[in-house]
Amino acid sequence: GSTSRNRDARASNALQWQAIQDAIDAGCTAYDLRGFNTSLGATSPLIGLLLFKLGAGADVIELVGERELVLNRFWHTAFEKAMALRVAINNRRAGANATPDADV
Repeated sequence: GSTSRNRDARASNALQWQAIQDAIDAGCTAYDLRGFNTSLGATSPLIGLLLFKLGAGADVIELVGERELVLNRFWHTAFEKAMALRVAINNRRAGANATPDADV
């Protein structure tokens, strides 16, 4: 739902808006859009998520944050390596699909 493929369909936005509407219908007075890193820069791949949250009228409230509890170091290391490989593959694909005349 959040990949570049068919991004203009905004499927993830539609899901969030439906969840917000369901929360309102259920009588909720707050909806947690979850956190974001305060060090996000303009070129961060997560900047679109932050802009969506702010565009939805979200209030930024500082909380303690989240931490990882590693239960098995082997699987944790394997997962981190797999995620790094995924990022490298996605970056390589993005570079291969870039055109010199593309708007940024």
